[in-house]
Amino acid sequence: MSASENKKIVQHIFNEMANSNSAPLLESLADDFRFVVTGSGKWSRSYDGKAAVLAELFAPLRARIEGKITTIPVRIIAEGDYVVVEARGRNTTREGKAYNNTYCNVLRLEGGRLKEWCSTTCRLFSVAAGRAVAHRRGGVTAEIYRRHSGARVKRANPESITTIMSMDSGPAPRGASRNDKGC
Repeated sequence: MSASENKKIVQHIFNEMANSNSAPLLESLADDFRFVVTGSGKWSRSYDGKAAVLAELFAPLRARIEGKITTIPVRIIAEGDYVVVEARGRNTTREGKAYNNTYCNVLRLEGGRLKEWCSTTCRLFSVAAGRAVAHRRGGVTAEIYRRHSGARVKRANPESITTIMSMDSGPAPRGASRNDKGC
């Protein structure tokens, strides 16, 4: 399929997810679908096979969210078999806490079906000297966040950062592992 056809499929899936309808997503998963959550968090790993994705990732996540899961596409770019989607989650946990992440998703399609999804949660903020700051790494800058959120942010130098979670594939913070396989 062409890049434009793949983009249309993914656009439809994400438009429906923006309305809390996951049916088109579930219908588009290939049996050998692979979902990779990058980073070093508790969800970070590769989920191999549609059954594993549904049972080990989607079901536990669904159990933690109050109401229907909503993910809103911001920007979609396609090239060949790959479609990249910047998206924002707008959800609340069962404990009443906001679960509003920004995601960078790289999806690979084959024959109109989703074969692979690599998801990175874009957390640009870290705490330094008691203030929220942003740190430039891997092409992600404070300006991107400021533009989308309207927030005022200060760039920090690497020495002032106590916690870093970013979209790059550089070294993980001391003591943390990386899950960069396949993305």
